Amino acid sequence: MSDNGKAAATKQDLMDLESRLDNKLVDLESRLDGRLVDLEARLDNKLVQLESRIGGAIRESAQETETRLLRAFYGYTESTQKHFVDVDQTNGSLRDRLGALENRIIEIEKRLNFPPTN
Repeated sequence: MSDNGKAAATKQDLMDLESRLDNKLVDLESRLDGRLVDLEARLDNKLVQLESRIGGAIRESAQETETRLLRAFYGYTESTQKHFVDVDQTNGSLRDRLGALENRIIEIEKRLNFPPTN
């Protein structure tokens, strides 16, 4: 007799089905856990790589900024130094000229205060 799957299920049939479903569920959970562990490891690896790249980019940017700042400071220092040299030279020239003028005034004052006696 062929029942074409229309026979009534016994309690044992249901228990066997439940056992098989439990086994499949445990197997499925195990496979999912394995995949999640693999996914977590890959994500951790990607995060480490990303952190490394970001850290490298930040260090490179900081070094470039430092270089630009130092160049700007050195440029300012060089121009300021040239200005000080120019001021020192001008100051020296003015002192020389002032000294010469003072000497001439002293000579004039001597002549006025002590006229030559002939």
